[in-house]
Amino acid sequence: MASSRTRRRSNSSGPERRGSRAIPLRRSVTHAHGSNPLPTLYLLDNGSQVFAPFPLREEAKRASIQPYPGFTEQAHKFGFYTDVDPNSHTPRFPGVQQPRLPQYGQDENDIIVPEDLCEVEIGESTPSKAGGRSRYDKRTNTSIYSDSPSKFTDKWPPLRGLDDSVRSAGSRVLYGESDIPPPPAPSLEEGRHGFYSHFGSKKWTVHKWVLIVSVILLLLYSLAGLVYAVMTWFNAWDKAVVMAVADMDILTVITLTAALMLFTSLVGISGTVLDSRPILAVYAMLLWPCLICLLSVGYVSYKRVTFSLDHKLNLSWSRFYTKSGRLSIQDSLGCCGFYSALHDAAPSMRCYLRTPLPGCKAMLYDFESRNLRFIWRGAFSLVPIHILNVIAALLCANHITETFGKGMTPKQYRLSALDVKEDAHRILGSFNGKHIEEVGYAKI
Repeated sequence: MASSRTRRRSNSSGPERRGSRAIPLRRSVTHAHGSNPLPTLYLLDNGSQVFAPFPLREEAKRASIQPYPGFTEQAHKFGFYTDVDPNSHTPRFPGVQQPRLPQYGQDENDIIVPEDLCEVEIGESTPSKAGGRSRYDKRTNTSIYSDSPSKFTDKWPPLRGLDDSVRSAGSRVLYGESDIPPPPAPSLEEGRHGFYSHFGSKKWTVHKWVLIVSVILLLLYSLAGLVYAVMTWFNAWDKAVVMAVADMDILTVITLTAALMLFTSLVGISGTVLDSRPILAVYAMLLWPCLICLLSVGYVSYKRVTFSLDHKLNLSWSRFYTKSGRLSIQDSLGCCGFYSALHDAAPSMRCYLRTPLPGCKAMLYDFESRNLRFIWRGAFSLVPIHILNVIAALLCANHITETFGKGMTPKQYRLSALDVKEDAHRILGSFNGKHIEEVGYAKI
């Protein structure tokens, strides 16, 4: 059926007959995710009733259908019939007082609903006969009165809001005797504490708070370094072009270091918010290359500014700086040549042989001293903070939640198809007062 509904038995005194066709007296609810109907009670030509666990074929409906020998005994084992006439093979379907039926049939989502169906609630409610209720919740695909899920546990549970709010109830099929909530599904079936847990926990542990503060600190100084590098590349501050020419290698390392630390902080935030220990393991591993890059920035800048900076600038001006680079430095500092206009000057409208502009050595030396000192002090001051971040990641990543390990059921304890089938048989046997030893469908 396209929509979920029920067809109840006619109010007439006797069963209805139409030629040689098998007429369904009541059809159970069709599952919301598919078009396969649930078991149906059929009326045969001889006036008997047959409860088929699957729909009859068209040729079977047109024929005069008789239960095969042994049908009654097999159906009695499966709990479909609790009252059997020993003189005939015609099964009867009486009312069931306490229907505790699991999923059964060809489709694992099908549910066998007894004749005394009380209420159906899939978008609409239908008045019930008995007034009692039990429920089937389609959210978890879990057997109604069984703690065994019909499908294996979810490896990728859905995300959830920070308030850890309860998901909407969804569509339900209500039947039975009392409004008793279904037993809770296993935590993995609901997605709690899995490989990836819900988006945020209701209560954060101390380790999680320490880790999130550590990641935020990493994010802040990585953004500061990246902003400084980008502003230098785009000449957004005074004399930025001088650093772009004189300290191109240091600027490149700063850019790569800031980008790597920014990426690492994003990985850390993702792992912390999602309570994912594998992601936090990647975050802790990425902190070490970030530390190496940070130390390299401080070391190179410190070595350059401390040991013979004037000689290094003289050599670079004569051999390494291009004509356009020298021209950019001259225009930015307002000078001409290195010592004077006669020493490797880049000619321009302001720089010529008899220009009154001084040489660039003193101004370039002052700028490089201040700029390189600022860089190595900033880099080395961030090293202790970064080491604390590494320690926090190593100590707190495995305690992001109170769950031991990954929170997944060990492989030897996971449900299999045979386990689910045995669970269904055990519940059917307890419902019928017997233990079911055979597996199969009633033939029609």
